[in-house]
Amino acid sequence: MEQLPAMKFTFLLRFTAFLCLLSISFQSCKKDNAEEVAPEEQANPLGLDQVDPEFEARMALAPDTVISLSDVILDNGISIQDYLDQFDPTFQAGLSTGRLAAPTLDRDFEEDQQFNLFISRMAATGNFIVERTNFIYPAGAADEP
Repeated sequence: MEQLPAMKFTFLLRFTAFLCLLSISFQSCKKDNAEEVAPEEQANPLGLDQVDPEFEARMALAPDTVISLSDVILDNGISIQDYLDQFDPTFQAGLSTGRLAAPTLDRDFEEDQQFNLFISRMAATGNFIVERTNFIYPAGAADEP
């Protein structure tokens, strides 16, 4: 019987050990046929609809942390707002409707310009999402949410 080289033997030994561990982990993941016991419900000391008054008071004192897009400067020296106005003027209009238009790239962008456009669109989307007033809707009828 021919002997395996040491490297092949080591590989086979490691591979066999890996398969054994894998089969053990799969067997331990099998679901038992025993009935599942529902976890005990944790009591909420404040109730679901109540807010901690101390937390609410601290939040009222917190400063506004929304940063304007004109305050953030890209590595090319242009603010995000100016960059979007110049290269993708329709993007911000689509944020409020939720129907974002595909960027119309009528010219070839270099890699750094594509990166700046990506960063600008991502920052504008994040800025839109964290602005609470964008998601306050007028109250509907009595039976509407």
